[in-house]
Amino acid sequence: MSMSGDSKEPREEQSQAPLIEHLIELRSRLMRAVIVILVVF
Repeated sequence: MSMSGDSKEPREEQSQAPLIEHLIELRSRLMRAVIVILVVF
């Protein structure tokens, strides 16, 4: 039973990991853009 439970968790983590990484990258890019806009004005 533990094998089936273990196989489900990595699948969920694999599907969520890229999404989380993209959201973190998007947040960092948005923060840089906001900082640049504030510095320019």
